Amino acid sequence: PLPPASPASPRPSRVDELDEEAVLAFFWSPDSQKLLYLSSPAKDTEMYQRTQGMALRCRWNVLFVNTGETRRFETFSPSTLMLERVIPNFQLFAPSVSLWAPDSRRFCFAGKCNRVTDKGYAEVYEGAWVQDLELPDPQLVAEGVTFVSWSPK
Repeated sequence: PLPPASPASPRPSRVDELDEEAVLAFFWSPDSQKLLYLSSPAKDTEMYQRTQGMALRCRWNVLFVNTGETRRFETFSPSTLMLERVIPNFQLFAPSVSLWAPDSRRFCFAGKCNRVTDKGYAEVYEGAWVQDLELPDPQLVAEGVTFVSWSPK
């Protein structure tokens, strides 16, 4: 097993047999039963650290503590503000800023997601997204937003 990721210098962690991913940030749910963590392919993370202005392909994952199940969501690119300010300093944000809904059934994030149109074309939308744990795709709730968090009430 690999050592846990450190916020200052993400190290790859074994997600499954074939995919090495770096864990970039993590947030406990309000009910303390789920761990939301942001991961990125380790090679992409290393390249991003060397290249300015590159979009980083990431995905949100939710670990259900009681069962050990991990649910992986679709890839997206975090907003520049998230990549440059929030993720590198997530340990400062995590205690006071929640990406989780108070009911621990949804989380929010800012970034770019692809959507396929009725005609089969991929379109990129940027803004604030809400991901319901029971749905496969996040819902765009506001366009052009670069940072989002959930109010505790």
